[in-house]
Amino acid sequence: MADDRIVSVLIAAVGGQGGGVLSEWIVDAAMLGGYPAQSTSIPGVAQRTGSTSYVVEIFSRPRAESDGREPVFCLFPVPGALDVLLAPELLEVGRAIEAGFASPSRTTITPHDSCGYSSIAWRRIASSSSGVRITSRRPRGRE
Repeated sequence: MADDRIVSVLIAAVGGQGGGVLSEWIVDAAMLGGYPAQSTSIPGVAQRTGSTSYVVEIFSRPRAESDGREPVFCLFPVPGALDVLLAPELLEVGRAIEAGFASPSRTTITPHDSCGYSSIAWRRIASSSSGVRITSRRPRGRE
């Protein structure tokens, strides 16, 4: 079990954007695939404007291969130990980076990319100051 690890995902959202639903889908998919997983939320003022965070953790070894041993999950994202940051709101990406959750050597950031100008400005800021990998996909028809 030396290569086993927990994959940590932070969904940084704003109330009403579906972060809780997305975290449930990810956990359900992992569990259907036989992997131990859990999620927890760090609620903000989740009534359509407040910042909310959802932490999903998935163990890298399927339960069937774990010899009855269960992983110990955390209830809070550990700064610098985040594997994936999903954020439907660009401001939440900035908050997560500022809080130290993203690591240049470990974290892949996937922001929502339909905001045109703000996403271009964000890429310039992030690439010049944080060194964190940012993945994005432009909607079809946008140049």
